[in-house]
Amino acid sequence: MLVLLTVSGVSLARNSLREIIISGTSRQGTEVRNVADNGLEWSCYWLTPDTTGLAKAAPDTAASAFRTQVKTLSASMDRSGEVLPISAVGVMTHSGSDGATRAFNLSLIRMGKQQLDLTGGAPSTGAGGISQTIPPELLPDIWSIRSTGTLSVSSVTFQHIREAWVTAPPQGQ
Repeated sequence: MLVLLTVSGVSLARNSLREIIISGTSRQGTEVRNVADNGLEWSCYWLTPDTTGLAKAAPDTAASAFRTQVKTLSASMDRSGEVLPISAVGVMTHSGSDGATRAFNLSLIRMGKQQLDLTGGAPSTGAGGISQTIPPELLPDIWSIRSTGTLSVSSVTFQHIREAWVTAPPQGQ
């Protein structure tokens, strides 16, 4: 009876240890997914011009690198579809008091211009009911943004990739 109880106790202890490891891995997986999501949110913030009259956060090295790449891609329609990587700098990287390093890298692809279907019978409406008064340079840009989040804890690195397509106002030259 004592041997049976000992075997049961050891197997329960092993199962508990396995559950603790799974729980920790799940938490770190959720955290790295949040880091990748932060990359998408920062990208949308950096792509959107300030129209509220409120000052945006002071640009740091990450925002400057991002905006430089956006202007590079926006300079010519011939560059649509070209992938430009942005390495983690500034707010894109964070080392916590827990010893873990969190960072996200971005990849930008300009997909082209969004074609607006503006109908309504206005005097400026051209063939097919599509407005002819909006110059192409004023049409919104379509961007594919890939955010690769990483979480490094001691010798283990977790990675998660998120991608989004967003429309943004035309970027200044």
